[in-house]
Amino acid sequence: MMESKKAYKSLPLSFNRKTVIASASVTKEKNTIHAFTEINITEPHRFIKKHFENTGEKFSLTAYIVTCLAQVITEHSYLNSFIKRGKHIISFLMMLQS
Repeated sequence: MMESKKAYKSLPLSFNRKTVIASASVTKEKNTIHAFTEINITEPHRFIKKHFENTGEKFSLTAYIVTCLAQVITEHSYLNSFIKRGKHIISFLMMLQS
């Protein structure tokens, strides 16, 4: 019989996480930007164009970005998590299929 593996892990909240949650609950009625970034997409555009010229197959920039995000979440599972009952972080474990 095969053993079933958990598809998640549970970790207790750190003091820093609890502090951020408390701070966020105070400002939840306000519109707040938590992060803003700019990304240079010159290389992805070059790669997509070169791939099309060599193979005739089109890749979209959206597909490229989704693939990158999937790889990041696979490597850093805590980015794909939620807080349960204010005490634990539940992180889903993912395996990227090629």
